[in-house]
Amino acid sequence: MKLLIYTDRPTRLVMDQTGNKGKREEVMSDEFQLSQQLFEDVKDAIQKHDSRARDDIIAAQYMAALIGLALAQQHMAPPKKRELLDQLGGFAGHVLNEVEQQQMPPPPAQDAFGVWRPGDA
Repeated sequence: MKLLIYTDRPTRLVMDQTGNKGKREEVMSDEFQLSQQLFEDVKDAIQKHDSRARDDIIAAQYMAALIGLALAQQHMAPPKKRELLDQLGGFAGHVLNEVEQQQMPPPPAQDAFGVWRPGDA
């Protein structure tokens, strides 16, 4: 199963070494190709550091912690980091909803009943 996710593309202003404002740079991608294989590859990498990550929930905790670590290392104002963290949480919720909808079985077919007679509308 491959899942393509499209998002809004927030930007940030990039400053050069002299402090001059530069071009705008995208912070997030607008397309993701998620798959079970990608998840397994990331989980395997985490398991090399902690064998307990065989459990999907523990692996997810590591992924969440890595998000926090990545944001903490960004050179931006703390309120902006919090805003981005909130956006990422919302994005994770969006992915959850999309995957759950794809996994939902179709509604059961309903049996037709009754008697049809020629001339019935």
